[in-house]
Amino acid sequence: MIINEMDLSDEVIVKSGKLKSAVWNDFDRVRKGETHIAICRHCKKRLSGSSSSGTSHLRNHLIRCRRRNGGVLAHCSVRGKKKEERFDEQRKNEEALSVVNVRYEHDVVVNAGLDQRRSRFDLARMIILHGYPLTIVEDVGFRAFVRNLEPLFELVAFERVESDCMEICAKEKHKIFEDLDKLPGKISISVDVWTGSGSDDEFLCLTAHYIDETWEVKKRVLNFFMVDESGETLAEVVMTCLMEWDIDRKLFAMASSHAPSFGEDVANKIRDRLSQNKFLYCNGQLFDVSCGVSVVNQMTQDCLQDCGETIEKIRFVNVDDPTRWDTTCAMLETALERKNDDLESVSDLEWERLATVVGFLRVFVEVINAFTRSHFLSANMYFPELCDVHLRLIEWSKNQDEFVSSLAVNMRKRFDEFWDKNNLVLAIATILDPRFKMKLVEYYYTLFYDSSASELIEDISECVKALYNEHSVGLLLSSSDWQENHDHHHHHQSNDSKSELEKYLEEPLFPRNSYFDVLNWWKVHTPRYPVLSMMARNVLAIPMLNVLPEEDAFKMARRRRVSETWCSLRPSTVQALMCAQDWIKSELESS
Repeated sequence: MIINEMDLSDEVIVKSGKLKSAVWNDFDRVRKGETHIAICRHCKKRLSGSSSSGTSHLRNHLIRCRRRNGGVLAHCSVRGKKKEERFDEQRKNEEALSVVNVRYEHDVVVNAGLDQRRSRFDLARMIILHGYPLTIVEDVGFRAFVRNLEPLFELVAFERVESDCMEICAKEKHKIFEDLDKLPGKISISVDVWTGSGSDDEFLCLTAHYIDETWEVKKRVLNFFMVDESGETLAEVVMTCLMEWDIDRKLFAMASSHAPSFGEDVANKIRDRLSQNKFLYCNGQLFDVSCGVSVVNQMTQDCLQDCGETIEKIRFVNVDDPTRWDTTCAMLETALERKNDDLESVSDLEWERLATVVGFLRVFVEVINAFTRSHFLSANMYFPELCDVHLRLIEWSKNQDEFVSSLAVNMRKRFDEFWDKNNLVLAIATILDPRFKMKLVEYYYTLFYDSSASELIEDISECVKALYNEHSVGLLLSSSDWQENHDHHHHHQSNDSKSELEKYLEEPLFPRNSYFDVLNWWKVHTPRYPVLSMMARNVLAIPMLNVLPEEDAFKMARRRRVSETWCSLRPSTVQALMCAQDWIKSELESS
């Protein structure tokens, strides 16, 4: 009921303390004689204020009251110092957008129980999950949309949503901390260098990789911070991050691309620090590892660069994406099939060499596809593919054409650097695959090293034994009743001279099939091999692949970039957003 004509010269204002409904925050209730009137504080419209009339008509009015909706911004704080003129201008813009002839019917249902805090955090989670700019909450169109969708929702400003994002990150971090604390095994980390919006801005991303109690491979971003320190200081920053998460004593390996800001010297400092505290297995021999995709991409780029002049001739009449080398491979294959007349500048010798180079690229494409075919790839899957590359490089370097052999030799030098650093980890991982055990190592090493193969195989065998013995001791010490387990273990060893490792290696190989799941195999066989299964859990979680599922592994330049809208924020906010985004996405994927 609307009352606009009544004379209210001698009205009496009713104290709001007696009025329980939240709707009276936007109305004044006055009494004229025996009649009660509700006056909107925004547009001064008068409606029935009688207790018998209820408050539904008052709520419906608030939904339609444009002055009330348009005035919300004036009560919100915005980032930094804002002038009153900005409020006025933005309010006019919002009012203009809100007048889109959106009519609210009288039977609109208003949720009297709107949870402002939950709605705020839903908004913050949406911003984190989808990478939206935090300033979206101050955009005119967004505010008009939210106001029309739910007028009772109190719109927030930049500082409020930033604070909510930080709180979400803190809560998610606590859950990750608890998960890492109760892990049965060790943790490996990967270190990735990201770039910001500026050419000199760089960020370091630390990610934990582990196999949880259900034998599923997991990875979680731990830290994301701006790089502005020297190598020695950077190593200390990484160590501080690890200690804050209380995982410095739980580390098994660290994978890095050794980008300029995180060179090999930084990795060595971290390894030396952990080795001094006796935290690493095998004196840190297995600690520093590299990405298998990176070395293949580097060899490919070297190959394409050496053939650059011929490729440019073909690119003149063919199309590829220069940023993705697999499209260049496809372009060259097409050109070889056609050899059209427009390419008379390409000589027969160049065509012949190009055919050989395309053969190289095909092998590399197959390897990359094998590495990226699964969301998570355990460490045992890399050895056969990389051994095949190794054999091909040996063969290519013997080519009669000096250009081809020189190209292969250069690629082999780059591969050898990777192989010398990682072959021990790769070999141990494949030994822990019950389909191969020592057989695959013995087969390939005989082809690689001829007469010296037996000595190298023996070195690997000794390292596996040492790693097993350290896990055996570690499992005993971690037990709740150390003395009881020690006596049981000693008694068991005295009655049975063979260790778990010896029994495992002596048993027949598991049949090969395309559906084999190595993690499930170890999960099932944990009661039979408690020590060896813990060793497998730690080794198989090593991240030999530094490519995200949504990334293109064939990109020539794969350095990840922080969005410009997030990069402009405070470093602590950037870290909170990047970490929380990873945690929320991971939770959604696993649910």
